[in-house]
Amino acid sequence: MTEEIQLPDEDGIEYKVVQVYVGQEETPVMRVAPLSEKSHMKILLELLKDYSIKAVPEVIGSQYLVPVQSFVQGKEYNAIGMGKCKKIDNRVYFYGFSTDYEMRIDGDHLKKIEPSLYSPLELIVGEPPK
Repeated sequence: MTEEIQLPDEDGIEYKVVQVYVGQEETPVMRVAPLSEKSHMKILLELLKDYSIKAVPEVIGSQYLVPVQSFVQGKEYNAIGMGKCKKIDNRVYFYGFSTDYEMRIDGDHLKKIEPSLYSPLELIVGEPPK
């Protein structure tokens, strides 16, 4: 299993971000990928695979997407935030939304993960400076 919380490595690069609670314990998990490399769905699929949760895309509205939650015992998850992030110096800005999932960044999720980070990075909900 990879680390539960991923943050951007490089300054000035836009990343897509997916925020999820996993398991009955509702462990906060976050994954990022460079904007041009993966869709939010692909990031979510890989995250769930790390936790041995098999999710099957299905038709949701007019799109083919992975469901945002599962209550199957032992395979519980709840995707509660998606959008973008960008690291600038010692700050990571979280902003935007997923047009596919019609979901924004969840500030409460960020507040829950921040104390557990072994990093001097400050997590900020809002657009990065231009």
